[in-house]
Amino acid sequence: MELLSLAPDYKIDPFVHPPELVAFFESVRSASARLQPEDPVEERSTVPAWAVLLPGGIQIHKEQEVLGYLSLGVVGAVSATSAGLYLALRRYDLDLSRPGIQVSSLADQEQADRLLRWTNATRWTVAGLWSASLIHGLFTSTGDRRSTRVSLQPTGVTVRWDWP
Repeated sequence: MELLSLAPDYKIDPFVHPPELVAFFESVRSASARLQPEDPVEERSTVPAWAVLLPGGIQIHKEQEVLGYLSLGVVGAVSATSAGLYLALRRYDLDLSRPGIQVSSLADQEQADRLLRWTNATRWTVAGLWSASLIHGLFTSTGDRRSTRVSLQPTGVTVRWDWP
């Protein structure tokens, strides 16, 4: 049995060994083939393009709906906030044809600077959340935790991801 586990294709020479031993060895081979469970073939599914472009789309595609819809909702809400802040900032601009924000008073300048900081902060937050969602989707797997995506080996660090 151990010989078959080490070399499953090993054949006994019928000219060297008696026919009873050859028949016994073949019966053990057929019995061990029935007892061995089939190795589950890891089915690789490609990630569709819409899942990469949509925040949380990879999680939704990989049946992690809660995380996917949460990512989609948070990125959507922060994007809407950013758009609202940008529109409020544009309201302070007196001359839209000139670059920068043209204001009439110092108080308006302070308010415009504050809106500009918040607009930029929300834009970078959206970019960070979207990137985190993409990275999480590419570097995690669903269900099977035996195959890890990032592993440390004696020769170095191995990283795998499911790229579309």
